[in-house]
Amino acid sequence: MKVRHTKKETELVETDQAHKSGLPVAVIAAARRKLRFIRDAKDERDLRAMKSNHFEKMKGSEGQYSIRLNDQYRLILEFDLSCNPREVVIVAITDYH
Repeated sequence: MKVRHTKKETELVETDQAHKSGLPVAVIAAARRKLRFIRDAKDERDLRAMKSNHFEKMKGSEGQYSIRLNDQYRLILEFDLSCNPREVVIVAITDYH
């Protein structure tokens, strides 16, 4: 699937300037792995099928989902249904604790 970012901070994770994102190195590495996996996925069913992703719908947020990066950080995403094929929109990388 195609991936696009809504914020410069999340886009930085995939560049040589990732250290400017303010995220821990382990979180940057995990986010890069998950983003590669998302790009290789055919659709959201592939994301659901890999149990280690902990892919789940966000409560109280219409149309947002999360994928666990580690025990503390989550990758927040949405699906752009207006695109064919669907695009994944990365909304944030957030600390849940």
